[in-house]
Amino acid sequence: MPEKPHTPGTAGTKLAEGAFSAWPLPPGPRAAAVARAVVRSVLDELDLPSEIVSDAQTIISELATNAVVHGDRESAEVWAYLSRHPSPRLNLKVFDAAPWRGSGAADPAATVTPTAPITGEQASDAYRGRGLMLVNALTGEAGGCWGIHPTRRRLGPDPVPGKAVYFTVPLPKSSAAALPPPAPGPLPERLRELAGARGLRSLVSLGEATVVHFGAGLWVWVKDRALLCELPGRGLVRYPPSDAVEVVEQMVRLCEESTADGAAPLVPSWDMC
Repeated sequence: MPEKPHTPGTAGTKLAEGAFSAWPLPPGPRAAAVARAVVRSVLDELDLPSEIVSDAQTIISELATNAVVHGDRESAEVWAYLSRHPSPRLNLKVFDAAPWRGSGAADPAATVTPTAPITGEQASDAYRGRGLMLVNALTGEAGGCWGIHPTRRRLGPDPVPGKAVYFTVPLPKSSAAALPPPAPGPLPERLRELAGARGLRSLVSLGEATVVHFGAGLWVWVKDRALLCELPGRGLVRYPPSDAVEVVEQMVRLCEESTADGAAPLVPSWDMC
């Protein structure tokens, strides 16, 4: 089952330990204020500078407002987790269950400009105009990136499909959260646990490298205390063990993209064993 939302004040510590936190947003004008409070709690716990907190609150306010005004307001959520490849960063996302109808910047290393296509349907001025121009400017100034991708709901009884708009906050090298946490338990089991919470069935096969199969031709190799997977447009990517959440979220994204596009299952182009 998906994790229950963490209460503000404890989320930061859990994030530093590898957690994937989620909070529901109210379906109305309070959504932006709740999202801002969540972000302040997370960034305060991570001991980030006040100017970063202020900018992140502005960004999350825009994204939360868009979710409840232009998306499925009854399903909006805020997500947060840390990743460390290619550099330490905080990932903040706003989800809603409105259908995914197009391609955005699904690659977390990519940056979307305000004129880039966000969805396949015509978006309102509020969604593609000045609000997202502000998001683009603030994330760029901070050295982060932002975009949109298909995914699945985290809270509630079922992993309902939808979309998430994300932005990243680079972590200063001086931040304790930039350091990887102690190595988690057996990585295949950790991947399976995270995948199961996202509605993905997975199987594990053993050999020279342990392979976790997520279906639809999606595999992750666990070898030499690293997670290796092939991502469209990026080729083979090696993640540290602390990025298990990021790896599974990439698998969820690819599954949802394949389903939405009616594409043939993805097949890895190399043999690791």
